[in-house]
Amino acid sequence: MKKENDINSLAEKWLNGTITEEEKEQFEAWYNSQPGFDLQWLKDETEEDLKKRIFQSIIHQVEADQPLVRRMPWKRRLSAAAAVLLILGGTAFYLFNRQNGRQDQGISTTASQAITSPASAATLTLASGAIIRLDSIKDGILARQGNAAIRKLPDGGIVYENGGRDEAAMLNTLTVPRGGTILTVTLADGSKIWLNAESSVRYPAAFADSRQVSVSGEAYFEVSPSAAKPFRVNADGVITQVLGTHFNVNTFEKQRGIFVTLLEGSVKVSNASASHLLKPGQQAGATATGNIRLNETPDIEGVMAWKSGMIKLNNSDIHTVMQQLERWYDVDIQIENGAEGRRFSGSISRNNDLDTVLEMLSMTREISFRREDRTIIVSPYR
Repeated sequence: MKKENDINSLAEKWLNGTITEEEKEQFEAWYNSQPGFDLQWLKDETEEDLKKRIFQSIIHQVEADQPLVRRMPWKRRLSAAAAVLLILGGTAFYLFNRQNGRQDQGISTTASQAITSPASAATLTLASGAIIRLDSIKDGILARQGNAAIRKLPDGGIVYENGGRDEAAMLNTLTVPRGGTILTVTLADGSKIWLNAESSVRYPAAFADSRQVSVSGEAYFEVSPSAAKPFRVNADGVITQVLGTHFNVNTFEKQRGIFVTLLEGSVKVSNASASHLLKPGQQAGATATGNIRLNETPDIEGVMAWKSGMIKLNNSDIHTVMQQLERWYDVDIQIENGAEGRRFSGSISRNNDLDTVLEMLSMTREISFRREDRTIIVSPYR
């Protein structure tokens, strides 16, 4: 078992409560194999106390095996709650939200209220132009579009029911703003779409001769098979065509291109001048014109982290990190001279409030933050 990958992953799952019984046995077997370590519960020890012991032991073991490139200051005792994993110089450290006695390091603020996510409500725009705020509507039928009934689910998602063929296409638009929670929509053909914050998808309430939708931002698709009606996704002139498959479309970095990542099945990605057939585990980068770039080994886990409410960083530059925080917390972030060039790896849970995330990033001693209401200024650590 590779400590850098498997052990770190299992430890993170243990700490955030998502570990399975089989994974727990693997983790305990590794842990108990380390000299001087054991998972025996001490008298009067709670499960949270045990997690803290695991945390300290992992740090000591990894430090012994692999020297740090940059050391982090562990001057304060951190209490166990939702785990955040930061990886610096190839070594994993588990940081925790503190429940009491918080003393922010590397952060100054003029705001008195914590910024949490989500903060904004999704909207559904009907063919008539009417706009429905989904947070203000009760579960059940919320509207009808031609032959299709639109139902709001208990989890906040929406589904189109009984969507027989309509002569006139009735286009609807689902929009999740910055700071909004991830939302799902099940289309009339049974295809399901997950929509990220600061994203929108436009689609017909019922499909006629073809299945075509357009997306801005980021969305994950699970398309119902139909050989007679290929499913097409238009993202700023980059077309993804499928029969039935699972894939992710990201338009957030339009200057670099639209990125289509295939998880299952096959898709054809095309633009005005080229096309490319993807296999599972591959990613295409394209603009409306020009060549289509193929990445045969993308970080699939990193690409799909948003769907489970996580930010996964893999030597990501500071602009990429801050752009994700802007989307999730609906804030504006300014990066000052001297903070450029910083890179980060690890994972951050969206369940944390913004100040907690900023504090954890500041503990790298790479950058510090100043918060003025909903504006965050990033500067070199001092």
